[in-house]
Amino acid sequence: MEQSGASAVQRAAPLDPLRIQQILDDLWREYRAQQAGVPVARARLANLISFCRTREESDEASRVVTRLNAVRPVRSIVVVADEAGGAADAEASLRCGLTGVNHVCFEEIVIHAPGDLARTIPSLVEPLTVTDLPVYLWFVGDPPLSDPGIERLLGLADRVVTDSHTFTDPLRRFHALADLVRRHTGSCVFTEMTWTRMGTWREAVGKLFDPMPSREFLPRIKKVRMTSARSAGIPSDRSLVMTGWLAARLGWKAVSSNGTEGAAFEGPEGAIEVTWAEGPPAARGHLLGITMQAGEVEFRVSRVQDDPLGAVRSSIMCSGDEQTGPAYSPAIWQTHELLCNALEIRTPFRDWEDALNVIAGIAPA
Repeated sequence: MEQSGASAVQRAAPLDPLRIQQILDDLWREYRAQQAGVPVARARLANLISFCRTREESDEASRVVTRLNAVRPVRSIVVVADEAGGAADAEASLRCGLTGVNHVCFEEIVIHAPGDLARTIPSLVEPLTVTDLPVYLWFVGDPPLSDPGIERLLGLADRVVTDSHTFTDPLRRFHALADLVRRHTGSCVFTEMTWTRMGTWREAVGKLFDPMPSREFLPRIKKVRMTSARSAGIPSDRSLVMTGWLAARLGWKAVSSNGTEGAAFEGPEGAIEVTWAEGPPAARGHLLGITMQAGEVEFRVSRVQDDPLGAVRSSIMCSGDEQTGPAYSPAIWQTHELLCNALEIRTPFRDWEDALNVIAGIAPA
């Protein structure tokens, strides 16, 4: 369900939650009066706080939330904690469009809180959330997870959404994220967009070992190689996510790391070596291939060369003979779809949290 004829009316506001709410109410009255009797739906199913570090990120958040509201209306609160400085201000908006035969509108509040003022963000945001509706917190870019102000924002949230593709140092960010998940277990549900993106890869690896003869090789895996597009010499978030998932599923425990090149694990039947390799240039960080060595047998999942949709294919190499498996076409997720998917999760996502705990056991370089 898409919006058409989208428009917005907006007004500058002081950093005063009560005054911001009054301005929103005024905008609703003005908009209804302009519609000449046409019914206007005021749809709000949740509060969404989008945490940004720059104005470019806040512009991206507004674009994504506009598309999100066609299927999941929210009160949008965009917070810009810009360390570069600038004026502290707020802007209240009413964004409206035609969905089917109905006019659907949603409220958006953009708060610019540079410098030390960023520490007061939770006290500004909390009065602006709609009572009795869940509060989602979305980190639009690379989040400052160790900042004390983030801890207070998490205290407002029922669900937290991250996108590790934006992390400048994925391994260290995953460590900080795992610490937050442990401290907020029972109060927040944490979801990760890259985990969803990697669904096709998990499916392809899983189906490689579905047949009983292949499954018997799982305990014999001793070497794993994850190859990603160039990631500036650091392990990509996708390599780390797949490493964590595979290790969690097979009961491996991290025992040491080799800087940014890989990690050593201990499994039920001995040591396993995982290597993070860099392949040819492509979209930064995208996974290109996984190989799992079990004695003389090598299990592979690789991107199909030159496939524009990023399809992956599985194969088994044994004694020089390659048995090719099926190709899997991944879902092409847009950001608002990933966000909508994350917001629909009601309970802790144990598979992701198990993988994250494994990653947190790998010492950063």
